[in-house]
Formats: sequence, structure tokens, C-alpha cells
Amino acid sequence: MVRLVIFTAAVAAAMFALDQAVDAWIHPLAWWVLLFYFVLTLLGEWFIAGAMRRNKDNFMASYMAVIGLRFLLSAVFIGILIYQRPPDLRIFVTNFFVLYLLFLGFEIWGVLGNLRRDSRGAS
Repeated sequence: MVRLVIFTAAVAAAMFALDQAVDAWIHPLAWWVLLFYFVLTLLGEWFIAGAMRRNKDNFMASYMAVIGLRFLLSAVFIGILIYQRPPDLRIFVTNFFVLYLLFLGFEIWGVLGNLRRDSRGAS
């Protein structure tokens, strides 16, 4: 969880710096998207950790469930926000997908780090 907080703070700092440097690259709703992905990733980690405590063999199923749920909730979230027709829709959608890919990459990086650590322990 500490890595998630640090990662989110780094992304927020980069967004803030980019917003100050170039005014039209960060949409005002991007901060809500950042919060959405922080909470979604936090809940996903919590769900996977709980599934791993119950049965270590359920990792792949729980991880795939989290990825599927992330995609579904992201589609609903962006659908609701697009329905409200925010100004500068192209910038908003670009910010949304960049944050989606950043948090997905963070989650994959975390899983790969855990796999490396676990595989070293098994050798």
C-alpha cells in the first residue's frame, strides 16, 4: 500500500507540474480520475490479498477478476462523465486513458515484483 501511495503522489506531482507548465494538457476532472484509480487499485490489492490469505492457488483467478472489474468500472466511470459532456472532451479522454495505463502498469509491475521475490524463495 505504501508503494501505491508513493506512486499516486508521484503521478499527482507530475500532473500538477504539467498543469502549471502547459495549461491545456490536464483536464480539471483528471484529479477525480486519479482519485478513482487510487481507490480502485487500493480495493483491488485488498481483494487479492484477502484471496491469497484464504488460498494461495486463487491468485490468478482473483487477479483476473480485479482486472476485469477495473475495466468494467472504468467503462462505467468514463461513460457517466462523457454523458455529462465536459468541456475539452478530447483532453479528458486522453487524461483518462493515460491514467488507466499508468495504474495498470503499476499493478503489473507490482505483480512481477512479487513473482520474482516468490520464485527466488522457491529455488
